[in-house]
Amino acid sequence: GKITGYKFSWKPERKDANDFSNGKTIDQMRMLENIEKNGELSDSEKFRAIDKVKGLPLGTTEREKSTKKERRSPLEDLRSSFKK
Repeated sequence: GKITGYKFSWKPERKDANDFSNGKTIDQMRMLENIEKNGELSDSEKFRAIDKVKGLPLGTTEREKSTKKERRSPLEDLRSSFKK
C-alpha cells in the first residue's frame, strides 16, 4: 500500500464552452431576448437567428409570422408557450 506516484489526465475544454449555464430554457430565453433587442439586425436576420436558436428549419419563424395578423415579438411567443 505505498503510493509511488501520481498520474494526471484531463480533456481540453472547447474555447466557447459555457461554464455558466443556467439551464437550457433560461439560456434560450436570454438568446432570444438578445436577438429581439439587437437593433443592428433586420427582421429577416432576426427570424433566421431565432430559427437557429430554436433548432428549426430556416424560414419557419418568418413564415409563421407572415401568416399571423397579430405581430408579436418572438420573445413574447416563447414566454406565452411557457405559461401554458
